[in-house]
Amino acid sequence: MNKEAWLELSDPQRFERTWSFKNFKTPWEFVNLVAAHAERINHHPDISFGWGYLKLAIFSHDKNALTQKDRDFVVAVDKLWEQFNA
Repeated sequence: MNKEAWLELSDPQRFERTWSFKNFKTPWEFVNLVAAHAERINHHPDISFGWGYLKLAIFSHDKNALTQKDRDFVVAVDKLWEQFNA
């Protein structure tokens, strides 16, 4: 997990990360990769994106807290980002 990029926040306890972009298309393309991964593992982040930004927040809604599933999700998103941004 890229600890410099992901924030651990409270109320609810969650991981959150924001990316900046220079257009609308790039965050849209990346969020589609994240969404496909979320569907595969049946664990869904809160997603907000628009022109120039993408923001993800992940926590286990049923526990209202962070779990190993959230930590695994963050690691997977970091890997997706590395591949996407290569």
